Amino acid sequence: LLGETARAKNHGLNGYERDTTPRMAAAGGHYFPDTEACSTTTAISVPCMFSGFGREDFSLKKGLAHETLIDVLLRGGVQVWWRDNDSGCKGVCDKADVIDLTGSSDPRWCTEAANCFDEILLDGLEEKLKTVTRDTFVVLHLKGSHGPAYYKRYPPVFAKFQPACETNDLSACDVASIRNAYDNTILYTDHVVGETIAMLKRLDGQFASALLYASDH
Repeated sequence: LLGETARAKNHGLNGYERDTTPRMAAAGGHYFPDTEACSTTTAISVPCMFSGFGREDFSLKKGLAHETLIDVLLRGGVQVWWRDNDSGCKGVCDKADVIDLTGSSDPRWCTEAANCFDEILLDGLEEKLKTVTRDTFVVLHLKGSHGPAYYKRYPPVFAKFQPACETNDLSACDVASIRNAYDNTILYTDHVVGETIAMLKRLDGQFASALLYASDH
């Protein structure tokens, strides 16, 4: 799972005082503390994450001149599915099988056009995985904690931390309510990760699987 704007500081698995990652913890998730984002922008950080370069060595020019992880997987015969609910793959997934869900208005997941909760990425995925006959690499690109409209990133049932800032204009909210809204986004992302883990466990008899969640910045 490819996250969005998820601060390490706000994750319960990383020692945060709030339990924002209960499902990852219950699943025995392992936290990797010694990681750094390549950038504070998706346009740079996503290409960097799928490149062979580290944070200090990456540039968009170098990235474009070399194979990405997806290129290598495809060349090795692995099929790659990219399901997107964020701002696109910035060229990384151009050769993959892409499902762009950013324009959806499905009332099950979307509160308005182009504003859908990340569980839409799992819609129909389990049935599709049941048809897999060879090694498959799946990327779920989450909207995650994309600001400033944090309150739009999670269903009401995940509004655990209150009061939460409910406006795009963060200057109209105090720091505590902004933090509450942001932490609710982390809690919801944890739920999406948990649902993905549960799905893979249901498919355990069909194939072996592994899950990695990392945010772009």
